[in-house]
Amino acid sequence: MKFLTFRLIFIALAGSLALQSYQCSSPDFTTGKSKFNNRDFAGANEYLTKETQKNPNNAEAWLLLARTRKALNPPDFQGAANALAQAEKNATKQATKDETARESYYLWVDLYNAGINEYNDFFKNPGKSSTEKVISLFDMAAQLRPENSDAYTLSAAIYLESKDTVRALSYLFKYVGAEKDNYDFAVAKRLFARMERSDALAKLGTPVLSKGQKYGKDSVIADKYSIDGKEVHIFSALRNNNFIVEGWRNGSPATRAEAEKERFTTFDVRPYMQIAAIYYNRKEYESAIKYVDLAANIDPSDEQITALRTAIYEAQGKTDAMLQSYEQLLQTDPNNLTTRVNYAAALNRTGAYDKAIEQFNKVLSADPNNDNALFNIAAAYKNKASEIQKAEKQKFDANPKYKENEDAYFPMLQKSAEYFERYKNIPAHRTEFTALQQLANIYEVTRDKTKLKVIMAELEAVEYANTSNSAYYNLMGSLYAKQNQIEKSKKYFDKETELLKK
Repeated sequence: MKFLTFRLIFIALAGSLALQSYQCSSPDFTTGKSKFNNRDFAGANEYLTKETQKNPNNAEAWLLLARTRKALNPPDFQGAANALAQAEKNATKQATKDETARESYYLWVDLYNAGINEYNDFFKNPGKSSTEKVISLFDMAAQLRPENSDAYTLSAAIYLESKDTVRALSYLFKYVGAEKDNYDFAVAKRLFARMERSDALAKLGTPVLSKGQKYGKDSVIADKYSIDGKEVHIFSALRNNNFIVEGWRNGSPATRAEAEKERFTTFDVRPYMQIAAIYYNRKEYESAIKYVDLAANIDPSDEQITALRTAIYEAQGKTDAMLQSYEQLLQTDPNNLTTRVNYAAALNRTGAYDKAIEQFNKVLSADPNNDNALFNIAAAYKNKASEIQKAEKQKFDANPKYKENEDAYFPMLQKSAEYFERYKNIPAHRTEFTALQQLANIYEVTRDKTKLKVIMAELEAVEYANTSNSAYYNLMGSLYAKQNQIEKSKKYFDKETELLKK
């Protein structure tokens, strides 16, 4: 995975961080507050820990303990997160609930930003940065804000980079679980990633409230709805003079402040694709298709989704489904030459040579030096010629008096040679053995001695690039043997034998 710099999250919540005064404090709590105010955080941690052990229902003590642990050097983020969980659990006063919610958000911001910094360092210096450190930071962030699920995708990216697909999968599944409500909402309401905001509003109706804001360099809009008893926010960003839906949140925990609920959030289909790719590489194709389909429900126009589905169908031998996937891609983007080459190559593999040649010609009309199209159209003509040649041989085998009709397939071999010649004349392919091998075979079959001689000279000239290629020496030995050049033939066959013994 390439290194990506992610944005840090900046605090945008209203509220004071000042320590409230508390009534009827115990000695440990009073001492803890005093030490906190005097910036003796180690001492404050000691006394506030005693207080919470003696009075575990003291939400104010848990809240101050969380702030204390965050202020330690080094910070005890996990201890702070645990303390905040207890504060939230035990808070009865609204003021304490509000303070706990704000403090929880501030801690989440600190953890998330620290995680992003470690994440970026990891990809700048893979192998030198600590995997455990960045994962632990994101784990603590997820503990505080499980609905902010990108922490799971970032952890998965670390493990994917480390080639640990088992742990990567565990975090990708956490993301899928955390996003289930948002996913189900989108499917039910037929919301899609990258749909126009106007289309989303047409489906959902007039928002209760719409807020425009800047998110980094982006202009974004948060549209608020009340749907099925939940607060729903739809997030759109300005892209090419049009606002495009990039995410949504189907309800937030009641303890979250409005500013948190309105924080721009994207819905990421990549985790579904990453799960599908892992299953595909494991040859667990049915599971792979399941997650490809889940991704397609959210982003049906994503070409990578269709491309992966196509690869899975091909691996399963589901030819018709595979070709339909390519056709769907080309309907979406008919000018995508890579997709058209792949579609044509798939047609070639299924024996639909004429259709394949038609598609390759469309590519070459747009890009005459497209090397993939040149090589593959040459192969398609040769494959078609081979099928006809086999049919002619079968007629001869059935009736020795039958005279093979070379005119039925020689023109196709000549077209194949024409494209292989164009392919090998591209500088990057001039020493490529495969193209020269195909041309030698064609000129042998068509008995074009002049062109065969030229190709053999080219083959001799590229020996330096094939000194470890036994197939090269086998071809050269065979060519010279058929020309009755015994000494040269022996030299090449001896070299082939020597390589095969290694």
